[in-house]
Amino acid sequence: MVEKKTVNYKDYEAELNRIKALVDVTNDINVENLYRDGRSRDFIELGVRWSGIGTMSAEDTRAFMEKLEKAAKACDNFKYQGYTIVY
Repeated sequence: MVEKKTVNYKDYEAELNRIKALVDVTNDINVENLYRDGRSRDFIELGVRWSGIGTMSAEDTRAFMEKLEKAAKACDNFKYQGYTIVY
């Protein structure tokens, strides 16, 4: 039997806030827990949320893409990815 990895909510929230600060979360880009595939809301799978901000210059688009890439990497490397939150 595979043992489920767990983390308490306080530690999860602290680590999530730490990476949000690294990513420089804005109204346009945020790191959030995904709730999909009928999984428990306590299952941790981070993803990147971004808003539709309309047409941008090429320069602004590249800067936005860099922020998205940074956020995606932070999600990939989140130390509690795949864990279940225990309250």
